Amino acid sequence: MDTELHRTMKTRNSARAVILIALAGVCILATSASDPVYQNTKQIVTLALLGDISLARGVQPEADSFSALAAQLNSADLALANLESPLDPQWTPSEQNPSTPAYNLCAPAERAELLKGWGLDLLSLANNHAFDCSPDGLTQTVAALGSQNLIGIRSSSIDGTMSSPYYRNVNGLSLAFLAFDDVTQPIDIEAAAAEVQTAKNQGALVVVSVHWGAEYQAGASPRQKEVAKALAKAGAVLIWGHHPHVLQPSE
Repeated sequence: MDTELHRTMKTRNSARAVILIALAGVCILATSASDPVYQNTKQIVTLALLGDISLARGVQPEADSFSALAAQLNSADLALANLESPLDPQWTPSEQNPSTPAYNLCAPAERAELLKGWGLDLLSLANNHAFDCSPDGLTQTVAALGSQNLIGIRSSSIDGTMSSPYYRNVNGLSLAFLAFDDVTQPIDIEAAAAEVQTAKNQGALVVVSVHWGAEYQAGASPRQKEVAKALAKAGAVLIWGHHPHVLQPSE
């Protein structure tokens, strides 16, 4: 399967950057397991990729917070970001709860409406803040996003369980989205690669979200490179990383 990546980046400042990725694929029309038919239709899917988004710790997001990126987000078929703030319908300000850790990023569930208004479609929830609200916070976040027709991509290794990829057909191409958190604890690289391979075997272009690396490091760590190499070898056509809070080089 051929994949062409065309990258452009527009930035207002270091905290507001979006990368546009165009995926072009060869459509596989399988007539039988032993007799696949390949049709080079060159469909194009454009993904807008953002980094970490926090809606907590004093942040006061507005409806126009992403106005500088509107053109890029609206031009993409799908816009993705890593949501660092789980959403809780019972949220209370941290100052009313002195036991709340300083780096707790739990946010009110109604802020899902802002995410929709900003033009986002898919949110990765595989990160080290996934359970900041409560043990049930992830389920509540998925529900809050769903109320705005947004998709929350859960980690494929939370609590030691594996979840199915999120599949979506866009412009005639089948896409599979997987998410992993390598910050809270190291992922099982072999198991993650097997998930990618399984999705690829379904005839999908596999897009992988990975929360990894160290904050404010300009270059990828040996661990990041190890994980990326394994996932790419297994069939991932795009590996989208976040957590360092700075733009790192692409390969």
